[in-house]
Amino acid sequence: MRLFLNEMTTSFLGSAALLPGLAGVATVFVAAVIGENNQEYDVPMGILGAIVGFLLGVFAWAVFALGTLRFTRVDRANVRMYRELKLRSSAASTLRGTLCNTSDETRGECAETAAYLEPLPELLNPATPPSDGRPDWVLGSGYVAAWQQLHRAEEALLSLQPGAAAAGAAWYDLQRLSGSEIPNRSDLATALKSALYSLDNQMGTLVNPGTAVGATPQLDEPSARAVARQVRRMINEYRDDAGAGLVLLRRRLNSSVVFIGLAGYLVLAAAVVVAVPWPIIVSAAILFLVGALVGLFQRLYSESRLKTEEVVEDYGLGTARMIHLALLSGMAAVAGVALFGLGASVVVPGLQPTNPGALKLNGIFDIREYPVSLVVAALFGLTPGLLLRELRSQADALRSAIAKSESTGNASTAGAAAANTENT
Repeated sequence: MRLFLNEMTTSFLGSAALLPGLAGVATVFVAAVIGENNQEYDVPMGILGAIVGFLLGVFAWAVFALGTLRFTRVDRANVRMYRELKLRSSAASTLRGTLCNTSDETRGECAETAAYLEPLPELLNPATPPSDGRPDWVLGSGYVAAWQQLHRAEEALLSLQPGAAAAGAAWYDLQRLSGSEIPNRSDLATALKSALYSLDNQMGTLVNPGTAVGATPQLDEPSARAVARQVRRMINEYRDDAGAGLVLLRRRLNSSVVFIGLAGYLVLAAAVVVAVPWPIIVSAAILFLVGALVGLFQRLYSESRLKTEEVVEDYGLGTARMIHLALLSGMAAVAGVALFGLGASVVVPGLQPTNPGALKLNGIFDIREYPVSLVVAALFGLTPGLLLRELRSQADALRSAIAKSESTGNASTAGAAAANTENT
């Protein structure tokens, strides 16, 4: 029972951004039903309609949360990330079992590696707490924490590997530095080249042109391993911080969606309570949908221009941005139609409602009398995409930071060699 409650709480938390939209759809439907049966319904009937619509929205939200219950676990919340974590942690555990023994030289690093690796199997097991229904998995922060723990273990293993294997890993990190935007990357690359030459003399000559094979290294082997480990840690921390930044942006965006959506719903509920004619409410809902669709099409166009090599895991930020954009585009469409219609009815006689006796707002939001409002809604639906450029640039910068800190295509051979060496 406790497990079920935990999963339900997590599912409700993960889908909270959908509540205002579901409540809005239900309330428009209830207002249309009431208005159809009662052409002149009063305020108490409007209050009842708003309450019933909100309760129906909450019910739909609960049904959705119940249907997505299984996606709250570690193996379902982010399948790709889960599989990669399982693969890497299994490889690290196997490598530790191969390298570690009871000698004094490796005892400290082996104990450190074990401290980081031993909790991971239970943490990544979907059948054991806290992996079954943990909010961190749905929010994305759990995966970032798991990666941090795994990275610390891999860094400790770098101190235990044979010289050739450690040199292969250092070579791979050198390629990651070459295309990244990590601060002081040139200094880190210089130090790593020196460490690489000390770990494997022949491989070091490839990145140190002009250095003769067999020349005396600048660093002894323990110092070279320490340098390689610290550079690996800086790269990992850079990537982990970027991932944490994406998670933070997503959490802030989800919070704004909930509060902005609830504010918009209160406006709709107020319109139902004061008995605004139901055709006007339905027309406003249609205008909202037009604006939302235009905003989403704009987002689809921008996403289609992304470079495939820079498509990285965004921890659900893309979905949150899509919901946020649809909400703001729809609200901008309705507000834009109101502002444009009121102004046009004053200064442009040709754009007045076809029924001169109708109230201005009634004419504006009645698409049968004011069809140009559909075009206006579409135009205003584009504005949130322009206003959210700063948010998009922040997210793109974080994703680009993760993508550029991976090995480039030219270094794929060296990276594959390093990975194969680490797993032997």
